[in-house]
Amino acid sequence: MLLLIVLAASGLHGQDFKFQKKHDYKNNEIERVKPLLQRARDVSESEAIKLYKQAAASFESIYERAIVNEDYELAVVALNNLADTQRRYLSKEKSLETLKRAKQILINHIPVSSILWSETYLNAGVIEHRWNDYYRAIDFLDSAQLLYEKAAEYDSAIYQDILDYKFYAYWYSKSNVDTLLKYIKVRIDFEEAVQKDNFNPDEILYIRQDYPRIYLAKGEYDMALAYAISNYKYLEENSRKIYDGTKHSILYDLAWVLYQKREFQKALDIAMESYATIPKDVNYTAYLDLTYLMGLLYNGLDQPVESNKYFQKVLDANIDARLGAQRGIFKANALLSVGLNMIAMGKVDEARKLMLESLERVKALVNFPSSDMFQHYRYIGDFYASQNNWNSALLNYDSALRNTELNYPDDILAFPKTDSASKFSFQTLTVLTKKAQALSSMSRQDSVDYLEAALDYVDNTHFKLQKNRNDLYQAEGKLYLSQFFKDLYEAGISAAYQLYMVTKDDRYTHKGFYYAQLSKANLFLEQSKNYQSLVGSNVPYDLKEEYFLISNELQELKNQLYESLDNSVTSDSVIKVNDQILVLQERLLRIKDSIENNYVSGLLQYESEPSAPALVKGQLLMEYFVGKENIYVFGFDASGKVVFRRSPYDSELTSHLETMIAIVSRPPNLNGGDITAQMKDFEASSYFLFKKLVSPVLNQFKAEEILLIPDELLTRIPFEALITRAPQNDSYKTYRYLVRDYKVRYALSSNNLKLGSFEKKATKNILGMGYSGVQSSSQPIRSQFAALPGTDTEIKFLRARFDGTYYLGMEGSKSKFLEEASDYDIIHLAIHGKADSISRFQSSLIFNGQDSLLSTSQLYLANLNARLAVLSACESGTGTSEKGEGTFSIARGFAIVGVDNIVMSLWEVNDKITSEQMVSFYNGFLEQRNDLNTSLRNMKLGYLEANDSYSCHPYYWASFIHLGSNMYFDDGGASKNIMYWLLGFVIVAILILLIWYRNRKRAY
Repeated sequence: MLLLIVLAASGLHGQDFKFQKKHDYKNNEIERVKPLLQRARDVSESEAIKLYKQAAASFESIYERAIVNEDYELAVVALNNLADTQRRYLSKEKSLETLKRAKQILINHIPVSSILWSETYLNAGVIEHRWNDYYRAIDFLDSAQLLYEKAAEYDSAIYQDILDYKFYAYWYSKSNVDTLLKYIKVRIDFEEAVQKDNFNPDEILYIRQDYPRIYLAKGEYDMALAYAISNYKYLEENSRKIYDGTKHSILYDLAWVLYQKREFQKALDIAMESYATIPKDVNYTAYLDLTYLMGLLYNGLDQPVESNKYFQKVLDANIDARLGAQRGIFKANALLSVGLNMIAMGKVDEARKLMLESLERVKALVNFPSSDMFQHYRYIGDFYASQNNWNSALLNYDSALRNTELNYPDDILAFPKTDSASKFSFQTLTVLTKKAQALSSMSRQDSVDYLEAALDYVDNTHFKLQKNRNDLYQAEGKLYLSQFFKDLYEAGISAAYQLYMVTKDDRYTHKGFYYAQLSKANLFLEQSKNYQSLVGSNVPYDLKEEYFLISNELQELKNQLYESLDNSVTSDSVIKVNDQILVLQERLLRIKDSIENNYVSGLLQYESEPSAPALVKGQLLMEYFVGKENIYVFGFDASGKVVFRRSPYDSELTSHLETMIAIVSRPPNLNGGDITAQMKDFEASSYFLFKKLVSPVLNQFKAEEILLIPDELLTRIPFEALITRAPQNDSYKTYRYLVRDYKVRYALSSNNLKLGSFEKKATKNILGMGYSGVQSSSQPIRSQFAALPGTDTEIKFLRARFDGTYYLGMEGSKSKFLEEASDYDIIHLAIHGKADSISRFQSSLIFNGQDSLLSTSQLYLANLNARLAVLSACESGTGTSEKGEGTFSIARGFAIVGVDNIVMSLWEVNDKITSEQMVSFYNGFLEQRNDLNTSLRNMKLGYLEANDSYSCHPYYWASFIHLGSNMYFDDGGASKNIMYWLLGFVIVAILILLIWYRNRKRAY
């Protein structure tokens, strides 16, 4: 509906001036009353009410005389002014009744072509908007816009008010933010048309400020920052015509965006620039807003004492009495913030008193329900939760929810009932999650009821999240939802575990497992679905390619912008990069619109729900969920047997995890006796982790193969290197590693897990590429990355034994990979890999040549059909560890674009040993025709058998793991042809024997 209105409005600009005459109605009686309203702005509240009443009486008198004189146009104008005056000091109903009188006069006496129709409906929309009924406001404003289009006159001020109030009504009613972004452009275009002969950049900048605010609401902090910087540039270019108040507002917006990005020091630098020059006597409200922000920034910098100095300035301020209740609410919020800082200072009792006092202050100023009470109840709930006072936490979270848009009267254990998922804001979903956590943490005799209620809250909040996902999660790959909602799923798993322990009912094991699946699947499925929507659609290849290229370039520019911020947020270099970001963002939005409108409906829709994997006899699935205080593990086998276990995620477990990762990911230390001490540390941590994380489940099953779905830090652990029995004078060579007794395979998610081999899609067998470190064939400049001499052995071994295409040196370029990779069933990359610890998008493979880096987002361009990618490269499996998603890396990128099997390294490996191991692996997989997983396992067992104790350190053999489903190699029909020839030979031989036997029998 809104998009249609936007299109209509964009076509109306020309109509205003070409086909309509300007509405220029003025009445001396009306004009003589208006100064009373202006004077009311500059006096006390009681004096202002007197002036409002005087103005209202005058407008009523003008109306009565106009009716007597049958001057119906004046009568409507008088009633519109009267209603506008009444809404300032009387009820909404009284002012709307006045407008009903105006509407009746319009119906009876004034043609619909009069602009007074539009103005009257505009006033009704403004009144509803002022009283926070945004849905009714939209109805009136929609009518106002349609009536404006029918009017024979134009009035730019009226039309601008319609656009502005509609925009904010849609925003405050939680409408689609992408549509709102388009609406900003409509408002700017209209303002520029109005200013054709009298340029006023201050008005343009006022509208432009909505860009960063909407992107903040979307959670797209990068784009919010881009537009905040763009507004700063616009300010600098037009500084002579911009009011001081607007200048400070722009700086405030920039600081606020940086605060949201948690760039507290940079935000403080910007805020300080404004704080030093803002005139308190001219714009005291803006000064106090900035003061409050300064308090927040020092809080973010973990300086609670300095933070409270600024909040105290707000508390001591003499705020204008005309702000009424808002004055008290503002101070109550400052008092709440002081209390939160007291918690950080360790003054818990004082903090509790201040926070409760802040709540009482707000309650005395507003009526229930009120959104002004929401944050107070929420943070008081957080305080009690931190003290493990879950009963008080629950009551406060429940009270917070009753002061949101939900406004529900139900019992405390009941989930709020509503038909409109779109009304669930992110803040509301946040507190729903916190309430679920409180319910799952209650210790009561009737705890089963509370735990069941917790499950109900988790299920319904998850459902609302999915229904609301497009509005809450517009930006592909954003992590904030998946990170935060892991807390939701943890509350569900905790409640399910407790219910299982009480009832021993396996239904609760399956319920907990379902939540664990959701936690890992959210981001991965979101990105995979977006990719599959394009690849599996009729979108032209050129359009897909442009979409992915621009997406990648845009992300790289955002990273470049982020790095540039270290110098100055407002430097020329930052502004230049920022301009490029905005241009690309506009292009990307146009492409997405084209794709969604013409090819793929709902590019970012999310509909997939987890499903239980189908296992075969001998397979054991173990899925982990790493929570804040516990690690949960689920075990399943083909018979339907299930196990649900929990281990405390305490300092001891954390220490052993960190020790294990540190030891296996580095070569053994040869400094004196350190190697012996390190070996003892390894066996202690390895065996401890096995007993805590594997044995409690593994001992309940008879298994030959273990399918592991690790989580967060566990994605860094090579489970094959865990020791399964207490060491007794063992060495690295003789430890009873898990790999000695079990096949081990990993997966990103157990949802729709593929367990066996499936058909080959590509037409060719193997594409192999090796890294030389040369950037150019004409100028042999060495790359910043070291050469990998052992890769020659790998590639040459493959080339000598197996049909395929192989590139070494400059031939192994990124462009060659993107051009040819789609034709191959196996992709072998013996090249460098680079994991980025900050951005999951920037983990990269480094090919030969100058344009050598291939990031995750660029993998989409290769249109891969491979069933296996072997990433024989440094760090190919490492990357950032995100809540719910584990290690994000190039390896995960291959999985997202449809490669079902990946062999990858968990840490940087020695390239000579890697090459030897790859030779062993391929010998088993390609020549001996073992399945993929068996080939990798035999590679490790063979290495342990052939090497001494020092060389059997897990650093050398445990890095490579198998991620995904299993498969056998299909060489494109050669082996099948041999079988066919053999079968044919046997059949012919049998026929010959039969003929010989038959002829011999006849001879007798």
